[in-house]
Amino acid sequence: MSNYLGVMENKKVFLDTAFLASFSIEGHKDFSNARKLLANLVLKKSEMYISPLCFYELWQVVKEYNDFHKGNYRIIRKINRLLIYIYIYLKILFNEINFSYKQIIDDLQNCTHKIIQSKFINIVNLENDSIDTALHAINEFDTKPGDSFHFSTIKKLNINTIITGNRKEFERMGLNVIWF
Repeated sequence: MSNYLGVMENKKVFLDTAFLASFSIEGHKDFSNARKLLANLVLKKSEMYISPLCFYELWQVVKEYNDFHKGNYRIIRKINRLLIYIYIYLKILFNEINFSYKQIIDDLQNCTHKIIQSKFINIVNLENDSIDTALHAINEFDTKPGDSFHFSTIKKLNINTIITGNRKEFERMGLNVIWF
């Protein structure tokens, strides 16, 4: 269930990594919903913002997506999960040990350029005072560091709305959440 039809005109919104991954990775399970939401945001003349941290998180998602959907990792991951359940952690001596993001650079560049080349998305830098706000968010809301930095950027820009797949986390922070 989504609520993306409730996007208001001329609203400032922060785009979370879950949304960025959904609309920039073709074949992603939420690809069509994310594209519809992005079109709705553009039609409503929303100001969209992200931070460089979003790219760091997006690149991790791209790696995981490649591991699961493109690589020979499905069997390895099932075996790993089984071993974890019986309290044995085993590093699989396969591609994981020698992994380099260079192996998936084409996918990273493709997703990154889709975002950078969009004339509708503004990339903002983290400011020094964002660090204290992020630490405060961790303390007050018991959030993960990445979400805390997103929160500090949102507050710095006086944004009240975030588009995310992590609805409960950001609602707890008092933000309006649009999910897809």
